[in-house]
Amino acid sequence: SINGQLWNMSLYSRCGLLLERAKERRADMTSEKRQGVRDAFNKYHHEVTKPKRAREGKPLRNAGAGSPKASAAMDWEVNKICQEMCNEGDDDLAFDLYWGVAGAPSIDPKERTFGCRDALFAAMALLLVTAYALNLGLAIVDGEGPTIGDIAMFYEIGGCWGYFQDGMESVVTDLLSSRYLPKTPHFFDGGRTYNFRTPLADNRAGELGGFFSQLGAWLAKGGSILGFWGGGDGKFIDAHHHSNATVLNLLLVMRFILGLELNGAVPVGHPLYLCRDGISLSTDLIGRVFCPKLAQSENFKPHFGDYDAVVTRIFVCGVLAARQRALKNPSRKLIWKGKELDVVALRAAWESSKYSDYKTKRRNKRRRT
Repeated sequence: SINGQLWNMSLYSRCGLLLERAKERRADMTSEKRQGVRDAFNKYHHEVTKPKRAREGKPLRNAGAGSPKASAAMDWEVNKICQEMCNEGDDDLAFDLYWGVAGAPSIDPKERTFGCRDALFAAMALLLVTAYALNLGLAIVDGEGPTIGDIAMFYEIGGCWGYFQDGMESVVTDLLSSRYLPKTPHFFDGGRTYNFRTPLADNRAGELGGFFSQLGAWLAKGGSILGFWGGGDGKFIDAHHHSNATVLNLLLVMRFILGLELNGAVPVGHPLYLCRDGISLSTDLIGRVFCPKLAQSENFKPHFGDYDAVVTRIFVCGVLAARQRALKNPSRKLIWKGKELDVVALRAAWESSKYSDYKTKRRNKRRRT
């Protein structure tokens, strides 16, 4: 600092030393000033940035912005081809290609040579594929908010429900949110403080009960599955949902079906092991690849409960449908733009750039440990 003022100093070969007045550090601001800076940024974002992106036909939020792995995987050729197919309305072909390239093994753990062989998840996978074949009901919920220990402090819950083989026009969606509330500090045992929005269970308990009552009434038709895509959603369902529906962690079950390990890793021996950087089952990636034409709005976009639930449904049902078609016609050729797609060639070794955010953060983490 010079006379109490912070300066940024840059050295250039042509113009020499350049001094610029530095912005005040957030750590040095009062809490009122920090809040003012946040409010000014949010106002500009909502009044200028979002309307501009809407006029240009761009998503209101960059899908994949919250997942470096998803952004890196988007450069894999298979994901790009599948995205192009979905943009042109060939969704079934996109899932057929994805399933063919994945080379998923049997769901019978005794016949597997790679991937998870857990008998419990084999039973869940069998239940899921059977439910699809019988066109039973599928409800999916997705929540937003922190999970602290065994308690999910969700400030938003969204869901969609309909029969497995129904089109999206027959699917019901719902959203209950306190996203508009500011984050406030909450104190826990051990002196820890967490900042998060007021949970639905605290400020909208009646409406939350109504949400799950509506969901329970639909599930009560019998033979339905209630699913969620990993995270703390299972804990939230356990705390607030009390029907007799079968509850599945669809993320883990789909990893099993695709021949991955339960932690998402591509095991040695898997056909996609040499291009494992392209494999990601985050809603960020599958939304970009398989749902590029899904219309977005102010309350229906990536990282909102209803949007992520719909994206999950599209992916799960799309993969199950592709599996069923492959079993009925294993020798089917995949024709795209007048040419037959070579599934084996698309499995060629590929890895994301070493300069991608995903790999940079992974390297930095290794250095710290």
